[in-house]
This record gives sequence, structure tokens and C-alpha cells, in this order.
Amino acid sequence: MGMLYTKPDALSADFEAQLRRRGHPAEAPVPASLRAECEMEVSPGPLDQSVVTLRPRSGASGFHVIYLHGGGYVFPIHKFQWANVRQFLHLTRATVTTPLYALAPAHNFAPALDFVVDHIRSLLAAGLSPSKLILAGDSAGGNFVASLLLRFPSLGIPQPAHAFLFSPWMNMTGDDEQEAKLVEASDPMLSLEFGAVSARLWAGDESKRAHPFFSPVNAPDLSGLAPITIFQGTNDICVVSARRFAANAPTRGGQVSYFEYTGAFHTFMTAVRLPESKDVWARVAHTVNSLRDVTLVHVWC
Repeated sequence: MGMLYTKPDALSADFEAQLRRRGHPAEAPVPASLRAECEMEVSPGPLDQSVVTLRPRSGASGFHVIYLHGGGYVFPIHKFQWANVRQFLHLTRATVTTPLYALAPAHNFAPALDFVVDHIRSLLAAGLSPSKLILAGDSAGGNFVASLLLRFPSLGIPQPAHAFLFSPWMNMTGDDEQEAKLVEASDPMLSLEFGAVSARLWAGDESKRAHPFFSPVNAPDLSGLAPITIFQGTNDICVVSARRFAANAPTRGGQVSYFEYTGAFHTFMTAVRLPESKDVWARVAHTVNSLRDVTLVHVWC
């Protein structure tokens, strides 16, 4: 859902109206320090969407990471999310593309889905091997990544080499609300009310939100999907559905590695100097290392 946004005591009655009045929200720009390290290209798309491509100036590994940002599908990329992009660049020497996709309430999920799927198809058509493709996302972006993995078979798109989900939003329904309320009191960032509004604006009515494409926790069959690694903190309402997804995976054919950090907040890994975050990124580097023959050079921010 959200990413380092102030948690309200209660959402104002006109929250949705405020969103509808705001016009096209401004994305946080790529930090100047990151631009200086990489070759950067911005490719415009329909409906004010775009893809930011960052390529290492040297030592490229041949991997390609598609990073999908969170924000509850209503907020644009935040400056702290570029820290995750930087970590992937430093640790994997991959090219990283970040689709800045259409948001609710101006749009539902359809334009963003088409835009990201078209981007993936274009990369594969240009010769990128699925064995070199990695998908990653935080919060709602983690939801987006899981949704893509579930959609790929029907779209005729091969699975990527791996998927990383950071504090993913895995359930758009309210069926875990009672358990999530127990966590909400210790969650400094997110509210169940914000999630309910954002889910409705993005996916539609309750019956649609329950579909695995929007609530991956409900997916009955995970066989054939790419291996998934989930990093999750306990002081985050998203922990309830992330735990459930991981616990169900073995009996549903999934390959899911789940790492939970006591006391960690939503998308804590963007604070890259925290001990818990260093552990996350070390595990990311180790996993990507295992996908190739040559050991990567670790360069920490």
C-alpha cells in the first residue's frame, strides 16, 4: 500500500474527492546522485505514463530488473523508493526499468496493466532472456508483481528468473480484517481504511477484489510460477496476508521464501542502513548471485 506516508488517525470523508481533484500527481524525480551513476532514458507512454531506464555505466551483469513502486495504487513513486532501485543497480549491476504507471482514481487497473505488460513484451521481443529477467516491487508494487506472475500463463508470457516482494499487499478484501486490526495499532504507517478505499478505486467491487489477480493470497495454484522471495516486517498490517500466502505456498505448488523481521515497519528496506535492511539486501544479492555463474561485486550505498 502506502510508502512512508503519514498515517492518519482516520481518513477524511472527502479523501476520495481530494484524490479526484488533484490532477496528475507528480512523481519524485530520479535523484541526481543516481542519475550521475547511470545512463538514464525516459520513454513516454500513453496517459502520462512512462518508463525510466537506468543502466550501469560499467560492469553490467546482463540482468534486467523491472521495479514496480508502491503507493496504494493512488500515490506516485516516492523518493525513498528510488533507494530500492539504487540497491538493485549496485548489488546486481542490472539494468533497472521503473514503469511509472497510471494511478487511481483517474484510472482503474487496466491501463497500468496494459502498459507494464507491453513493456515486458517489448523487452522479450528485443531479445531479453526470461532467465535474465527479475521482477520486484514494494507494497502495492509487490501486489502488482504477484498479479503479473499469475497472469503470465494466460498471456503467453514466460515466467521471470525470480520475483522479490517487499512488504507486499497480498489481500485487497477485508476477510483478514480482524487479525489485521491487531497489527494496525503497532503499524506507524498504514491504515485498513486507506487500504479499503485504494482497493476499491483500483480493482472495483468486492467480488473482483477477491480474485487472485488482485488478492494473490487467494491463488489456489502457484505451480509453474517463478520463485518468489518475500521480505516482511511485523509492525505492518500487510504481514497478515503475506504470512498466509507464504504458509499456503507449499501445498499450492509455489516456490516461496519468506523472511520476517520483528518490529520492522512497512517497506523498511528502503532505509538501507538499518540492520534488518542490510540483511534483506544481502539476501537479494545472494539470490541473484545464485542465478549466474560469476560472483557479483557488492557495492553498498
